[in-house]
Amino acid sequence: MISQYKHNIFYVTLMITLIYLLTCSYVYLFPFSLYILFLCKRKKQLLKLIILVSIIFILNFHIKRPPLKENDFYICVIKEVEKKDNSTLLKCKINKKKVLVYTTDHFDFTPGDSYKVFGELKTIESNTFDNGFNYQLYLKSKNIYNTIYASNLVYESHDFDIGIIRHQVLIYIESLGLKTVGYIKTFVLASKDDLDPLVVNSINGLGISHMFAISGLHTRLIIVFLSKLLKKNKYQVPIILAVLFTYLLLTNFTASLLRSSLFYVLIIINKKYKKPFDNLDLLSIVFLMLILYNPF
Repeated sequence: MISQYKHNIFYVTLMITLIYLLTCSYVYLFPFSLYILFLCKRKKQLLKLIILVSIIFILNFHIKRPPLKENDFYICVIKEVEKKDNSTLLKCKINKKKVLVYTTDHFDFTPGDSYKVFGELKTIESNTFDNGFNYQLYLKSKNIYNTIYASNLVYESHDFDIGIIRHQVLIYIESLGLKTVGYIKTFVLASKDDLDPLVVNSINGLGISHMFAISGLHTRLIIVFLSKLLKKNKYQVPIILAVLFTYLLLTNFTASLLRSSLFYVLIIINKKYKKPFDNLDLLSIVFLMLILYNPF
């Protein structure tokens, strides 16, 4: 059963990629048609899998999420806090939906806090000019469709939230009082909140923003270091997996780390079952997992 998919998962990912490109422009209709012909002639055994995955992707991509209803107030559960000079950005959940709440209050906000939020619920608008940064699409990729500019917040209660771990680590780093706090938070926890705006603009202008990003290299360093440290330990793999999961929590499941961590997990599973798939297959499986979970 598995053997027929060995060295072939890539063809499924290529189909998903072409479908996505086709939704962006009809220019890709010709290569898409050629690829369909190729599959029908050379890869008939994959057609059922490709059709199934394609249907799931299309449904997930076009499914309409029920919007939040406007009310006099909203019960907001804080997931993440970003403090600015003159305001605070709260990444919250309201009725299990992610919402950005902006406030000028500087309370001691903590992940897990529940607040009664008064303010106008707004839908994030698309770009008003072409070829600019699409903020709406960016937030859509994070499943965020609404914002609230809070006129008043009333504390309700507090429950444990996993985000408190990252929050406390960030507070500890800030308490060190180092001049390099912004860089430590950027390189270790993927948080650029404390970087000087002038520095950020310079980084973007020089085109070196990738050097300040959390990447799969971090995952690789963790795996190599722990593999050598725990070389003779029978719990080597569980410990590495636990450390990777903890680091994912601390970095808010940054896409590049999640991708490389999933790849490592699949390599371990692949070895256990005597390598039924090659690395290209494993990378393709990771791609499918991520794109089907969040196509944006």
